[in-house]
Amino acid sequence: MAARSSTSFLVDREFTTTKYNSTAADINVTGAFDIDSTGALSINASAGAINMGNDAVAQNMNIGTGAAARTITMGNVTAATTVALNSGTGGFALTSTGTTATTTVNNGLVVKSGTAAAISTTRALTVADSGGVFSITAATVYTISLPAPAQGLSFKFVTIAAATEVVTIQATGAYLYGNIYEDALVAQINGSTNLLLTDNAPAGACAVIEGIDSTHWMVIASGSGAAAANWTVS
Repeated sequence: MAARSSTSFLVDREFTTTKYNSTAADINVTGAFDIDSTGALSINASAGAINMGNDAVAQNMNIGTGAAARTITMGNVTAATTVALNSGTGGFALTSTGTTATTTVNNGLVVKSGTAAAISTTRALTVADSGGVFSITAATVYTISLPAPAQGLSFKFVTIAAATEVVTIQATGAYLYGNIYEDALVAQINGSTNLLLTDNAPAGACAVIEGIDSTHWMVIASGSGAAAANWTVS
């Protein structure tokens, strides 16, 4: 390898260079390849993208996973800087072990379902739908099934037209707890399986269902205060 400076290289494993000149250098290693520094280590490019793991090879990537207390920073707030986090069907996990730590979001964070927001027929919601606001068209009788409850899951429902048939929002067990309001408190929910939107509900009847733990959903349902109930439970 032709070095272009007086910097020395300590090589403890055989490796080959496929290209080395004044404009590019490719290094191919047949085994493991570690880079360690006792000072700061920087990788920069002045005229192109910096790619890590951009080959189509199914191997995991670890960043900052060493068991040491450290601050891991990604991105910056300069001008139109964008940070994109993408995930396939394997999901996305964001975990903190701190009991008092807080997460601050400036200028808004939008969480929404990845599936259609309009419901007019039988539908089984999943964890992936959490954060969605769903419109209900109650022109036929059908059931909307909730996933198993879990802390942090959230679903909101609203009618966009007067209901003419009953729509059932069904939990996986007797896990619904909360209140139904129609101008005033109409009914308390204390361990029900089904929240029913009745055929008396006008446009604008709505319900918020949020997960507390593995056996409890918090429910707040509201209606118009008409003579007939907009929501019931069973």
